[in-house]
Amino acid sequence: MKIPIIIGVSAFVLFFVLLIIIGASYPFAGSLIISFLIFEIALYHHFKRQKEKHRKFPD
Repeated sequence: MKIPIIIGVSAFVLFFVLLIIIGASYPFAGSLIISFLIFEIALYHHFKRQKEKHRKFPD
């Protein structure tokens, strides 16, 4: 569960710096939105991987 959180926080920092560099009008809000979407995708993949890991049926 730590991996999606690390991905979300690192995406926030990366996009916050990037939006400041390009001169966006609201870099904090923009980076929050983008990092939240990336966090949700990472969380979906994490749960999907856990579901496949626990659902191994014998042939």
